[in-house]
Amino acid sequence: MADHGALVLERETQFKDRVRGEVTVSWGVAKAQELGIYELLRDTCGHELPYFLLSIGPELSPPRDMLTTTPRHTPSLAFYHPTMQEVLLQASQDVGAEVRRGAHARQVKPGPLPTVVVEHAGHVEEVSARLVVGVDGRNSLVRKRF
Repeated sequence: MADHGALVLERETQFKDRVRGEVTVSWGVAKAQELGIYELLRDTCGHELPYFLLSIGPELSPPRDMLTTTPRHTPSLAFYHPTMQEVLLQASQDVGAEVRRGAHARQVKPGPLPTVVVEHAGHVEEVSARLVVGVDGRNSLVRKRF
């Protein structure tokens, strides 16, 4: 059984454009700042949106200045979702995480040292980690397990 400090299992070998309305609003920007990834996103793939306009039919709301009217005075941030995913995956590798693309988690086993059964590149392996986080959507194995 392999033990990893940080292992990222990514199902996709190449990200596809699946999401529409790719914007992180001001409170999400504040969280990205807290996590230390905001500048990376802004500088590589993001576009700051300091104003918000709402359209209901032909009517437009007055522009809202996000920098002066939000609790943390942050803009929204727009990006092309597949590029943002690539940027964050590469950032994970840059800080030492092992990234496996085209990998599938087949089983999650909780415990003091959680383990995940991983299928990757034609073979199956059991890996352990101090923390297992499932972020593979509504059908997540981690979500089903708990």
